[in-house]
Amino acid sequence: IRREDAQDAAAWFAEPHPELLVLDLDQTLWAFDAANPRYGFPHQAQPGECRVQCAGAVATPFPEAVEILLQLKAKPDSVTGWRVGVASANAQGKVCASLLLGFGLLQERRPRPGALRGGVEEALLEIHGGTKRAHFKRLAEVSGVGYPGMLFFDDRESNVRIAQGMGAVGHKVSPLEGLTHKAFAAGLAAWRSRRGSQLSLSSWLRPSASTPLRERAGGDEGGDDDGPSRGSMPPATDHAVGVVGAAQGG
Repeated sequence: IRREDAQDAAAWFAEPHPELLVLDLDQTLWAFDAANPRYGFPHQAQPGECRVQCAGAVATPFPEAVEILLQLKAKPDSVTGWRVGVASANAQGKVCASLLLGFGLLQERRPRPGALRGGVEEALLEIHGGTKRAHFKRLAEVSGVGYPGMLFFDDRESNVRIAQGMGAVGHKVSPLEGLTHKAFAAGLAAWRSRRGSQLSLSSWLRPSASTPLRERAGGDEGGDDDGPSRGSMPPATDHAVGVVGAAQGG
């Protein structure tokens, strides 16, 4: 892990941060289609390496994607960690879950003494055919996290748009590079920007207890209603959309 990436990771745990990180798998966490028979069973994890020997190939994830997830897994004890789930339309759910386990990314059911906590939650593995809408609906039900609390990464623009339409923040990654530190930082910045915009708007819409009732109603003495004064308009805010941009360049 590069020093600058480790320094950036320290800021990931600063509040506010998303309650749930949601990841696609193929071309986002790894570069292959896990439904290909070459990546089927049996699986044999390589000790000390982030590699899994499959039926006809060796599976490896995108290096930076794994670094990010392991850094999130190794959260400081003094802060609130990230929860992680998966939303994938891959038809081989058991194969994908086995690969995640072999890469050391799944949350341990019974953590060993000294083992890192966190990781992808087994209960939040939505890996099956269907739309991203169905995946997200189920993730919200199981996790208890509302869509605005989710940050989603996928290599397909259409999937990112679906997540955005449901209220999550989504960021498109390059299918050639997957989730990188640069892409992760951009997605997190977008989520925090929208969060700040929502809080600013909510604060403006909520009248102050010290504001006279007639001022809250927007009227002056005399009953004339010429519309809201210029001073009563809300301040401009940066309404960050969920989709940050095009494929990352590195």
